[in-house]
Amino acid sequence: TEVDSAMDANGFLGLGGSSSSLGVVSFFVSSPLVVDDDGGGGVVVGDERIRPDGISFGSVLDAYAKIARYEPYAARRAEDILARMIRHYNTKIDEDGQPIPNPVRPNVYCFNAVLNAHAARGAGLRATHLLKTMEDMVENERRGSRNN
Repeated sequence: TEVDSAMDANGFLGLGGSSSSLGVVSFFVSSPLVVDDDGGGGVVVGDERIRPDGISFGSVLDAYAKIARYEPYAARRAEDILARMIRHYNTKIDEDGQPIPNPVRPNVYCFNAVLNAHAARGAGLRATHLLKTMEDMVENERRGSRNN
């Protein structure tokens, strides 16, 4: 399976190098996992009963922030995940046009993780833009609108 191929010889998920770690992180964000109910030990990808929450997203974004100093694309990938969270929260629609019943609201920890990733890359302008996005989101909620 894709998870098995991401495992190293010691049974740990690909944490040996930054690019393999990014692949594993991306896999888990985009593909919720659950152990197969038939007892076969397989993995079912995309099970609708298991969805990432704010802690899951925050953990992944924090992982990107921690490797951003060594991985040039980590901050951008973290920002892409955060942008997807914001889009889902605002529209309640996923990339396939399907409704999302309870989208995850990006919280301050998610924003801070991405800000830290940009700081590690020395991308002050991107961090400033992200701070403005955060302020706009708060202002839109105060006015009662999720759409920016």
